[in-house]
Order: sequence, then C-alpha cells, then structure tokens
Amino acid sequence: MDGSDRCHVVAVEGHSGARKSFFAGHLAAAPGVEVINSDDLVPGWSGWSGWSGWSGWAE
Repeated sequence: MDGSDRCHVVAVEGHSGARKSFFAGHLAAAPGVEVINSDDLVPGWSGWSGWSGWSGWAE
C-alpha cells in the first residue's frame, strides 16, 4: 500500500457567523479538494431530528 488510496477528512464546525463557509471555500480552492456541505446530506434543520447517519462514523 503506497498511500495513494488514502483520503483525509476535515470537518469544519462552529457557531453561526463564524465564517465556516468562507473557510471551506478556501479549502475547496486547493487542487484535489472536494467540499461536501451538510445541507447536501440532510434536508435542513428539521432533517436532523430523526437522522442517525453519524452513528458509527467515529469508530
């Protein structure tokens, strides 16, 4: 295994107005970087209430 099949995941979390999207935009400008917004995974704030998609990710 030469490491070419590895990826890195960076989660950006913070309070409202903390410029998370601004920071993510700078990350996205780097070559080979893909940004995924949580809005693409969950349909708005009401979607979080019954969603267990994070379960097991940190194991």
